[in-house]
Amino acid sequence: MKDNSKSENLGDLKKIKKNNYMDDEDLTKLLIKEINDVKEKVKKTPSDDLTKKFLIIHKHIVSRSNFSGYSDDYKVEFLSKAQMKFIRNWYKFKPEKSKHNFNSVDTGSGTGSGGSGGSGIKNELKGAFNFFSLISWTSITDEIKKLNKQKSNQEKFLDIYRENNKSCFNQDNQENNFFQEQP
Repeated sequence: MKDNSKSENLGDLKKIKKNNYMDDEDLTKLLIKEINDVKEKVKKTPSDDLTKKFLIIHKHIVSRSNFSGYSDDYKVEFLSKAQMKFIRNWYKFKPEKSKHNFNSVDTGSGTGSGGSGGSGIKNELKGAFNFFSLISWTSITDEIKKLNKQKSNQEKFLDIYRENNKSCFNQDNQENNFFQEQP
């Protein structure tokens, strides 16, 4: 006798919609409200609620496997750079470019794949969630590029130093007694 309860449960699981950790519609509405407050000169900085939502998005991005090899020190550095970029750019979100029509703003139509003169890519931003994700992602990758450049420059400096001071190093690139204290 076959147990049908398992197959019924699996069918129910397929019907359940996956819940995301951040609701893009609510985030976009909150961001638009805060941008309007800035335009009306009510305030100049983002609210604590908006900042917390950005930090949640950033923590999810930095926990991805792309960044799993970086130490906690690097991740803290990524967070500080992302926060600075967030503070500089949070109010630059353009709701009229969002694909969501929360404020009854005509978002325009992209050319699509069949339009004339288009590349097949619709001209749309996907909302505040993607806007914040982009801020976080670019700040992380910019910081990684900067760190890699610094490491490369350090290695070049060490190579030049070793080349100019061959007498101080033996063939194994270990220091001779030259650098040790004399008795």
